[in-house]
Parts: sequence; C-alpha cells; structure tokens
Amino acid sequence: MPTETLSTFQLESGAELQSVPVQYRTWGQPNERRDNAVVVCHALTGSADATQWWGDLLGSGRAFDPAEDFVICLNAPGSPYGSVSPITENPATG
Repeated sequence: MPTETLSTFQLESGAELQSVPVQYRTWGQPNERRDNAVVVCHALTGSADATQWWGDLLGSGRAFDPAEDFVICLNAPGSPYGSVSPITENPATG
C-alpha cells in the first residue's frame, strides 16, 4: 500500500506529531478538471482497502466507478494498518 509522510500533523488538542506516515489506496484517476475525487473514510476496524468492506458500491458500473471517479481511502490515524498509531516510533525519541 502506498505511504505518504506528512511533515507535521496537528491534533485537536493543538499538539503536533512529526513525520506522520499515512497509508492509502486509490481507484481511478483524477480527471482534467480534478473535480471527480471522492474521499472515503473507513470504520475504526477497517483499512484503506475499500474493496474489502465497500465492494457493493465501488467498481465498474457501481455507484463509485473508477472509470469516472477518483476514489481515495486513507488509513485513519490510530488504525493498525500502517498509518500513525500508538506503536509508531517517534522520530525524535526513537
């Protein structure tokens, strides 16, 4: 699964995390106007692989068709599927 590293991520409390990994999956491609993006959020126990839990809605001829839509699903912070979580090593302290 692809990973993007955010330089900082500000929490609701105002605290900031540094070097935050975020894993994600995409289906389809952005169109020329870049107005076809759909961001999908998973449940607490889900992962960014929306085909595992959203298969009836995502796919050819379905509500979200990768031929028309650019679907993005990020692993939520705190999930055990590769994004930042309580077991992520702090780059400042090791």
